[in-house]
Amino acid sequence: MKRAIPFCIAFLVCGCGGGGGSTQATNYSLSTPVIGAQRISNVTIVDNSNNTISMQNGLRLVVTSVNADGSFTYHEDDPASNTYIVNGTNYSVRPADIATNTFGQTKSITYTASNINCAFSPNGGGPTYPIQIDSEWSVTWSETCGTSSPVLYVQTGKVVGVETITVPAGTFTALHFTSTTTHTDFLGTTRAIKTDTYKRTNDLMTIKSETSYSYSGTLPANGYPITRTEELQSAQ
Repeated sequence: MKRAIPFCIAFLVCGCGGGGGSTQATNYSLSTPVIGAQRISNVTIVDNSNNTISMQNGLRLVVTSVNADGSFTYHEDDPASNTYIVNGTNYSVRPADIATNTFGQTKSITYTASNINCAFSPNGGGPTYPIQIDSEWSVTWSETCGTSSPVLYVQTGKVVGVETITVPAGTFTALHFTSTTTHTDFLGTTRAIKTDTYKRTNDLMTIKSETSYSYSGTLPANGYPITRTEELQSAQ
């Protein structure tokens, strides 16, 4: 599924029509991120046995390179390298380098410990900018990790509106995105993943995301997440 892109700056463009004084809808677009920009979030997961996995300051994203066309790479990890294993499932953050295109859509993920690369074709989910309130998107892509067979993903999404969101890092005016992503893995487990993401309106940094998972087909043998919440703890 699509990774949230927290570092790009949004330009808010509005204009007035001639004569009648009508106002055009506000456009939101991404610009080139800054190398070294980072954010740290708290992560809370509730699994199918109602266990709560609390990962304070457990997710760090750092921009590591920027290309001339605006595409970039960021590193994802847990600053403290904590391990969270519940009911046979490891919920720990796997350190990875994630490459995006100019719209912040994922092109590849390389897990640094195992050097396994996952390639996305044509790219991961998320909207193509510029967007407005009520903009919708629909995208299909495949993800191929190492020598495994490709997994097909389908996502639909919408820009809902502007809301006020409070997280540990403060209170922000945020653009609300909602999306549903479905895929079936090689074990026959089908997941429907609904995500509500809130991005600060002045720069589109992700402030909060709330994800719920539903399952059909072959259920996972070990524990599995039912909900996942990420909330911004700090950014620089």
